[in-house]
Amino acid sequence: IACLAVLMLALVPAAHASKGPTKVLADGTERTTYTIGPIEVTPGQNRIAYRPMFNAERPSVDGWITGIKPNLVRADGSIPLSSKIMFHHGVWLNLSNDDATSPGYPERFFATGEEKTRMILPDGYGYRYLKSEGWLLNHMLHNLTPEPMELYVTYTIDFIPDTSPRAAGITPVRPIWMDVQNGSNYPVFDVHRGGGGKDGKFVYPDDAEDPYPAGVKKNEWTVDRDGVLIGTTGHVHTGGLATDLYLKRPGAKYAGPRCRKPNNSSRKSAKKYRKCVKKMPRVKGNRVHLFKSGAHYFEPAGPVSWDVAMISTRPNWKVAIKAGDTPEMNTTYETRMASWYESMGINVTYPADEPGGRAPYR
Repeated sequence: IACLAVLMLALVPAAHASKGPTKVLADGTERTTYTIGPIEVTPGQNRIAYRPMFNAERPSVDGWITGIKPNLVRADGSIPLSSKIMFHHGVWLNLSNDDATSPGYPERFFATGEEKTRMILPDGYGYRYLKSEGWLLNHMLHNLTPEPMELYVTYTIDFIPDTSPRAAGITPVRPIWMDVQNGSNYPVFDVHRGGGGKDGKFVYPDDAEDPYPAGVKKNEWTVDRDGVLIGTTGHVHTGGLATDLYLKRPGAKYAGPRCRKPNNSSRKSAKKYRKCVKKMPRVKGNRVHLFKSGAHYFEPAGPVSWDVAMISTRPNWKVAIKAGDTPEMNTTYETRMASWYESMGINVTYPADEPGGRAPYR
């Protein structure tokens, strides 16, 4: 979307905008729910649209965002079933900042889908917010019914204003958008039934044939400065099983504890060894595994619906990174049940510019 068009849209008054009451938590954090809309959804809709986020739809003072909880609702506040309407994706863009992994794009600082992924930063961290910034919502809704709908996107923000004493102790984070098709206008790929390995799984881009014909590995990013990764969550579509985040460092190799093979054939020793191996980091050369964001499907039939949630990192995950490191990601889809078209694999990761963190090769 052209920058001029965005600026012109920003001048159009919102048809409806609302801000819910603010609840002050025990630690002084302000929790407010904002409503974006209405969004007119046509029958069978499946299109990407952009909407400027007006002043009434976001905080009115400078401060720090420490959490975001999104949702998709009707005018009465009820949540539509995913079998009727699917929140394919919603991406919050900061037009005032450049994206770290796709220069020239606005900064993609938060994203969600039907899994309603939340941003929950560990205590003491925050995403810097300035009321002078321009925000844009990139959304895509799937209406599986023949009826038009009027829907709203809500998001509950945990916010620390600059006037709060807590603001002085906040460590800034920045969003790093990791995507197996990063930089593509529509970052999707197809998964065909029976493809991939004999285990019924297809790993992209590993199992894909020439996934990056231009020679640019879109699933990688080169770290520009030392810091600590403090959190991440994955995003997949139906059929998706997980996203995996890896790290490569020139000249590095695993230097942590190793499992000792049992010197006897007892079941107890063998079980202990298998348990140890399972806990060891997966390393291949200088490529070490950092985190698997697994998909938890609530549908009893498994990964055939959008009723899913993705696993997030724990608050103490914290991984040390160095300038020159290369985070890399892939995503896994099942291939026994069906083919899955227009699939995605995304992780929004948040590093902080601070020392410390866990040594990834230990």
